[in-house]
Amino acid sequence: MFDKKYMDALLTGRKRITIRVARSSVPRPGSLVYVHCGGKVIGLAKVTSVIFKPVSALGDEEAREEGFDTREELINALRKHYPSLGSNSLVAVIRFKWIKTFERPLTPEELSWGVKTDPVEVARKALKHCKLTDNERAILELIVREGSIRKAALKLGGLHKRVRIRRVLRNVAKRLKEAGLIE
Repeated sequence: MFDKKYMDALLTGRKRITIRVARSSVPRPGSLVYVHCGGKVIGLAKVTSVIFKPVSALGDEEAREEGFDTREELINALRKHYPSLGSNSLVAVIRFKWIKTFERPLTPEELSWGVKTDPVEVARKALKHCKLTDNERAILELIVREGSIRKAALKLGGLHKRVRIRRVLRNVAKRLKEAGLIE
């Protein structure tokens, strides 16, 4: 996910890497990832390499690949995203190449379950109109109560739970679409 200010740099190829604080959610080389920018999904990329290093080891090459002119600009931008970042903080330098950019950016909803309807509205309609398992009902009620997939995932134990939530949403959205209750 990228801030919309990086859209041009991404689409022109000036930005070929992203640097993130090293966490367990860093993609592996060879992974295909959807590129989100400014709230839209702009394409599909392949992760070509992931290198872990301390912030102090970042250089001008990484700055240029990130779309900055100097290492100092890069470090300042990283600190805006990660205020507690120190020179010894471990970061992942993630290189990627475009597989495909979308002519028309997609909303996350269109990408995730093929409908334009907001996930909270999908959950509300499914609770009202679909025959659900206990698990589906619990997840959909959590989405409605929390107001977003992200917040529901955090309540379930972490952002990695979004996969489970989206699976339920895709399933019920398909049923709602077949019934003519959503587009």
